[in-house]
Amino acid sequence: MAGGMPWDIPEDLQYILWLTRRARRLIMQVNGEPERKGRGGRRSAVAFQQQVMDQMERYGRYPMTGPVALDLHFTAARRNPAGIHHIAKHALDILGATLPGNARLRRRSVLYRDDRQVKFLYVDLNQAWQPDGKDGGRTGSTFLIAQRARDVMADFRMAGRLDRERLYEDEESPFLVPDLPDEPVPQRPTAPGSARTAIERFLAEETRFHETRDLQDALLGGTDARLIWALSMYLDYQPPKVGMPEELAAILAESETRSRKLLLSDQMTLPLPGLPRVTGESKDFAQFIRDSLEAFRSRWPVYETLLVPVMLTFLVIPPEQGKDLDNIALTALPIAH
Repeated sequence: MAGGMPWDIPEDLQYILWLTRRARRLIMQVNGEPERKGRGGRRSAVAFQQQVMDQMERYGRYPMTGPVALDLHFTAARRNPAGIHHIAKHALDILGATLPGNARLRRRSVLYRDDRQVKFLYVDLNQAWQPDGKDGGRTGSTFLIAQRARDVMADFRMAGRLDRERLYEDEESPFLVPDLPDEPVPQRPTAPGSARTAIERFLAEETRFHETRDLQDALLGGTDARLIWALSMYLDYQPPKVGMPEELAAILAESETRSRKLLLSDQMTLPLPGLPRVTGESKDFAQFIRDSLEAFRSRWPVYETLLVPVMLTFLVIPPEQGKDLDNIALTALPIAH
């Protein structure tokens, strides 16, 4: 009984499990300008670790030992902050083993033992500096959300089931694909010999700018929605149980194969090469990424100039010995920039 009312199983049970997963999350804020490796990073690393460990002790939590899902939200107050990939790399490193002088009783690690435990990684960077000084005196900081990877997988599966059962309001669904603009983006109206006046050319260019931005926003938003829908379907797959009829097992296996292909079936995806495993392959790996990005831009001239914020999502199948996600970003993100 809950509040004198009977539970509706399994709906209420699923909600209780979701609340339990949320309660296991670690949410922490670290004050200080986000840094990259180097002199500034070394100076701030000790204080960064101390703030994280102090907050974890208040939670009564110790370093995570299994797969981890980590969100890093950086706010930089400096005029020219380091690149997002360099900041993320440094943060992931110092969230591992404690630095000399920071070790505590039963604590040789900060958030996890090794950053290869991070299986889901989200990073964003907000530049708070304003040239006119209207940033309100905002200072640099890092906002962290850490949770078990299997809790994130459970949330993905639940989101997919809610969508299939039509329990979302349309505007609340994370799988909502935005409608494309009714009119295609007009051609550039400034061809040689144009009889338009300067004001007419300006207004036409402004119209084209806004329509291009709206189209890019709708296309990329649809890609995000379809990706997380396919990911929720893939993670919701349950392996066949022992004794299951062969016909049913074959159907489930085929469904898993199809759902996995959906993860990379969108037109906005870029096939990338296999991860480098031996010395000497890194150079070829970077060139393959560059070639793939150039081919993508050739196929989609609407992205010749990006007018909206962009999120890059990497789906990685690491080798058996593991692979640091931040090292992949260190190679791919500068090429994308």
